[in-house]
Amino acid sequence: MERKPAITWAQLKEFANTLNEDQLQMPVLAMGNERGFKIQAAEELGEEMYIDDEGMNPLSVFEPFDEEDVLDNYPKVPANTPYLYFDM
Repeated sequence: MERKPAITWAQLKEFANTLNEDQLQMPVLAMGNERGFKIQAAEELGEEMYIDDEGMNPLSVFEPFDEEDVLDNYPKVPANTPYLYFDM
């Protein structure tokens, strides 16, 4: 199965605008390959984060760290990036 790129917030907003009032009152759910999730919140990151095998973490989690190694090997997510928090 080929992975699709992530949708943008603009695409999510466009989809949400097609929902009727009853649908807009329903819980927000997400589905993965093997499980579903309940979206608990939509928030903005308070600080820049880095993606590793554990998820998204601030730079301080990597201490002691080789800053060059972290910056070269872990994708950075800028502060103020919107995200959805979900309950597994």
